Amino acid sequence: MQSNIDKKLIVGFFCVSEQKNENLIQLLALLGYLLSVKLRQTGFWGLQMMQKAILLTLSSTP
Repeated sequence: MQSNIDKKLIVGFFCVSEQKNENLIQLLALLGYLLSVKLRQTGFWGLQMMQKAILLTLSSTP
């Protein structure tokens, strides 16, 4: 289960890195690190929240 979550996180960061926005990448890297610690407690719910955060951040950047 844990390796599956890790793969999804990696894929999410790969999509973000395509945007070439350094501040955004750093912010999401920090968010991802904090959530990856929390994922051990929250499970799939934490992953869904992270995906929503990534989508909201990407849609709000010019």
